[in-house]
Amino acid sequence: MIEAVPDSLPLRTEARVLFLTAAGDAGQHALHPLLQQPLDWAYLREIGAIEGAHPELGRRIRAADPTAMPAEAGESWNAVERLAGFRMAHLEQRLHDALALLGEARIPVVVLKGAALALAVDRSFQARPMSDVDVLLRPEDAQRAWQALQQADWMSLDLDPCMQRIYARKHHLPPLFDARAPTLEVGLELHTELFSTFRSPFRLDAEAIWRTAVGGHDLPSHVRVPDPEHMLLHCCLHFAWSHLLRKGAWRTVHDIATLSCRGAIDWQRFEHLARATNGASACFWSLRMAELLGGVPMPAGLLASLRPASSRRLSTAFERHFVQEALATEARCPSGHLRRALWVMAMRPRGNGHGSRRPWTAGIPDEDENGTDTAGPLPSKQTARAWAGPGRLLAWAGYLTSLSRAGSDERTRAVASPAVPSASRQA
Repeated sequence: MIEAVPDSLPLRTEARVLFLTAAGDAGQHALHPLLQQPLDWAYLREIGAIEGAHPELGRRIRAADPTAMPAEAGESWNAVERLAGFRMAHLEQRLHDALALLGEARIPVVVLKGAALALAVDRSFQARPMSDVDVLLRPEDAQRAWQALQQADWMSLDLDPCMQRIYARKHHLPPLFDARAPTLEVGLELHTELFSTFRSPFRLDAEAIWRTAVGGHDLPSHVRVPDPEHMLLHCCLHFAWSHLLRKGAWRTVHDIATLSCRGAIDWQRFEHLARATNGASACFWSLRMAELLGGVPMPAGLLASLRPASSRRLSTAFERHFVQEALATEARCPSGHLRRALWVMAMRPRGNGHGSRRPWTAGIPDEDENGTDTAGPLPSKQTARAWAGPGRLLAWAGYLTSLSRAGSDERTRAVASPAVPSASRQA
């Protein structure tokens, strides 16, 4: 049975509710008592939008306690959920259209990540929301498929020569966007590998996925999904490496809970794959975050076996830091340099065969010292001066306070960021 997130962790009650809904049926028991507490329903709705949890978030809340949500909050929630539900239904239909087109062109496909789970395990795009779909193609088929899809109302953005050179080295082609309903902002990515081939530390290549991929429920013969162990492995590596344990936490908890709680995983094989691919520490932290945030139970001894070497005190500090980083509205670490240093200390990449390779050297956007995305424009001098003054001190105070105290609402409301950022695209 799933237990509630420990009170010692620095999360508001609304965040605890959010992540418990990711655990699906197994999280309903622990969710109910949290819904009896006073909640900021507007805040919960907004962080759900950031994490891409609608419409599943509201459905799980109502299943746990049909009377928990106040009537005055219901209207705004219904509007968000209707739009999210429509987006998922549209994306599901567009995916099936794309798969049918590739079938006509005799192009085999392995559907990846959230869409694979939705097709083969959840059997519902409503239960596993996403913004885009990732599919794996043979390198010799990728360009032909990309061109064919553009004839079926999938469009690519015009790329300047610099971006064309960047994508020539990437593990996927330039993303495609749905031209039929551009306001819904749904996309499709065609992969030839799972990770960047020139900087990834993982010994997990596309051929390993192709060899063991399986057919899904009611899927045509040219469409497959990764086997459960590879699906879980890719989920863990993607969250810990590509997203630095910062983005896509709700979806990661959902995917791990869905695969593990339904008994689909051969844990001995999974542990072997994690070690053989240099992914032991990344798998440990992704699974540990699912356990901490969503209460997802892990097999006895698995986490102890995968855990990177560090003292218990350091491990606890890392846990509190990563839990805090998992939600954009919490009091995140104000220093990009410190954030990277803590990630390296916790992940121990050299001890896991990663050498000098790090996510930020593979072209993955990160945030600089002032919390500004390095892929975007630099802040103005005025903004920089303001951040270096009282704002900087307040950010540090909030971050350190959250690390050192339990996550009661009185404490975390005082240190959490008052601004709710806009939702970002995630698979």
